[in-house]
Amino acid sequence: MTLAPKDVPHSLVPARTRRLEFHVVSAMVPLALLAMWELGTRYNWLPRTLVSSPSAVAEAMLRLGRNGALVHHSLVSLRRLSLGFGSGSLLAVLIGTFVGLSKAFDRVMAPTLSFLAPVPVSAWIPLIIILFGIGEVAKCSVIAVGAFFVVYFGTVSGIRSTDPKLVEVARVCGKTPTLLVTQVLLPSALASILQAMRGALALGWVLLVIAEVIASTEGLGWLMWDARQYGRADEMIVGVAMAGALGATTDWIARRIQRRVLIWRPAFEGQ
Repeated sequence: MTLAPKDVPHSLVPARTRRLEFHVVSAMVPLALLAMWELGTRYNWLPRTLVSSPSAVAEAMLRLGRNGALVHHSLVSLRRLSLGFGSGSLLAVLIGTFVGLSKAFDRVMAPTLSFLAPVPVSAWIPLIIILFGIGEVAKCSVIAVGAFFVVYFGTVSGIRSTDPKLVEVARVCGKTPTLLVTQVLLPSALASILQAMRGALALGWVLLVIAEVIASTEGLGWLMWDARQYGRADEMIVGVAMAGALGATTDWIARRIQRRVLIWRPAFEGQ
């Protein structure tokens, strides 16, 4: 008896066919939105003075790509994001590990950090400008503050979720506090920490645009703001699209790293 295509088990479908099917399905919503956008501008359903058509945006992207402006602004933004996200995440893992490990350190630090965490990052901007001026340090600090609190709570939660039996066995085996952290607590908390870092990375792109509006002359946030100020809707959308593309790329890289690092810890990925 011959199986109908719909009866063929998913595991027997060639990998290339599954990948093609995945890409086709994934492209359906973006292509539909682009078609609606193009029709909306062509038939004046959307104001052309405020919203450029996809074809005009594509022309602007090619123009900015040829003169090097798009690459330059993208690299500047990536550098700021890397410095801010990296420094904030590193400090968060360090402090979060101490808070999760030590009750004494928890009593000293946790109340203050819990009080500061609900304060919106945008509320820190005036203080950051006073302390660091309007240079690169201030822009990276805005991103670092946002990343810190997300990764900090993820680190503490991951360490406190460690099975107490594992900690007890490590102590019975004579593990020093350093080995307890590096061989038991951090590996157990790794899934929570990496997931928090992905969230912090997404928040970092939001804060990057805010930071680059602060007396900046380069970066994707500045490109969007400058284009908006002077009525260049096509270039403004180019900046939005580039930020979205880079944000999706960094999240894809983070997700790949997360899967590779946690390959020993299988998890449900949906049906």
